[in-house]
Amino acid sequence: CWCEIGTDDSYIMIDTNCFDIEKYSDDDALNAIENINAKLGFPKSVFKKMKSTSALDGRQQDENENFIVSWTYHPDNGIEVMYERK
Repeated sequence: CWCEIGTDDSYIMIDTNCFDIEKYSDDDALNAIENINAKLGFPKSVFKKMKSTSALDGRQQDENENFIVSWTYHPDNGIEVMYERK
């Protein structure tokens, strides 16, 4: 349940806590985020930023030549990441 691909292939959404269980994070989802970041050409620093985002930071974003990645974090919902083509 942690991965969703848009029916038009315009985005990939990863949710590290798709059941919204308090203080839970799916390690497979976190690994997927790290791997997708690498495959799409994002530096490792982006994953580090994702893991250090707090609920007060709101939606964060980074981009490269081909993709935009945005993410949010909340302790009850985990990290939610969206990848979009430019």
